[in-house]
Amino acid sequence: MSTESLPLSLIPQLQDDGAFLKPLFEDLEITEIFILGHQRISYEKKGVIYPFPTGFPSLVSFQNFVHQVSEEAQMLFNYEIPFANGHWRSFRVHVASPPICAQTTLTLRRIHSSARKLHSFQDGDKWTPLLHESVRSRQNILVVGGTGSGKTTMLNSLVAQATQDRCVFIEDTDELLPANDFSTKLLTRIDYQKQFDDILQEDLLKQSLRMRPDRLIVGEIRGKEAKDLLMALSTGHSGSMASLHAGTAAEALLRLEMLVQMGAPQWNLMAIRRLIQLTIHTIVVTKKSKEHWGIAGLYRISSLEEFGFSIEPIESMSSLSIL
Repeated sequence: MSTESLPLSLIPQLQDDGAFLKPLFEDLEITEIFILGHQRISYEKKGVIYPFPTGFPSLVSFQNFVHQVSEEAQMLFNYEIPFANGHWRSFRVHVASPPICAQTTLTLRRIHSSARKLHSFQDGDKWTPLLHESVRSRQNILVVGGTGSGKTTMLNSLVAQATQDRCVFIEDTDELLPANDFSTKLLTRIDYQKQFDDILQEDLLKQSLRMRPDRLIVGEIRGKEAKDLLMALSTGHSGSMASLHAGTAAEALLRLEMLVQMGAPQWNLMAIRRLIQLTIHTIVVTKKSKEHWGIAGLYRISSLEEFGFSIEPIESMSSLSIL
């Protein structure tokens, strides 16, 4: 919604229009809030989605609330650009509006202010010693999982173990939590108005190498930056971490291959696979049950064959060793 879409006389009321949502914002067990127009509100708590009994009293009240969120998150959207992403208070927020949907829709995902302890994950006691050792021994870690499976939460928990290292974070949305005061963040910029050049993750990766990082932390690998990340890891930035959207370790490696090919279509497939084998040491697969984020398993690439990667589970300290 553009700022011109609301009468100026309504702006002083903005702080009051979302007051009835306060219980949702303050309940830390609520992980997602879905607002579909002014009457349909629901939320996710402990893995279950519930309807919220109250909607906005009017369409104008809803528009005021959307305006407030957009102002605070510095998001701009309109009919020409009907979507936006931002960081609002303790939430990552996505807005979609007509014409791509029937009514303005907000999706808010909670960002926790502190990293969870590794053992708090489902089956965490089993995996915590191996995860600690992966970080301590400076393995390059790829965290994979489906939507809402806790990839960012896991990445934050792993980063929290690197308290003595300067980490340079690269993200689309400000979600990850530095473990010390000498780490820093770089955020992408997508200007849909085309007034400025876009700044992509691949651009930030190149800049990060001039910032003396001990570890590179990429919030999520999405595109051509996969090639730049693997090249950076091959130059000695051990202990780096990233997440990738995939259901299993095998799917993650296949998707990583495809993303690298997007950035380097001229590269031979076997060379890409060899680079992945050399630079990705531990693959953490996350899962989500009804009440808990959990760990489905830890994996490593055991060998590279003609047909592709051979993967094996990591179940002991000895299997963490790098080929």
